[in-house]
Amino acid sequence: MSVLLLTDTPSPGNQERLDLMLQEFQAAGAVAETAQSAVSLRELTGPGPGTTAGRRESWDRLARQFAGRELIVYVTDEVTIADAGGHCLRQAASWAQAAAAPLILVAGSCSVSTRQFRAMGVEAGYEVRTPAEARRVVQTWV
Repeated sequence: MSVLLLTDTPSPGNQERLDLMLQEFQAAGAVAETAQSAVSLRELTGPGPGTTAGRRESWDRLARQFAGRELIVYVTDEVTIADAGGHCLRQAASWAQAAAAPLILVAGSCSVSTRQFRAMGVEAGYEVRTPAEARRVVQTWV
């Protein structure tokens, strides 16, 4: 199984969850890797400094990493129905749909129903704070 993991911002909590999920997927025999981008997804999809050409190149490089994946894992600190995951999650869902790969969300805090997740283009959402929780998510998908 080919898995791509990405995060919207490089916060300590996100990095910890990203590393934990990466380790668990690899331990389960999946070919898992983190998305490579010179900037965070939030920087790419939101307003901010940077040349248009540089952002476009990073954007295209990140989008190409979705191709051929069997699963996309989006890692974030928190998701609520009020923010609907934000523009970063919507863009990741769009890329996952174009790649015909399911997108799952892993967060420290999650207060969104299954129906609301599906409306956002997310197959499933999970709260992950411990290795055991990460392992259960991986066992569901591998």
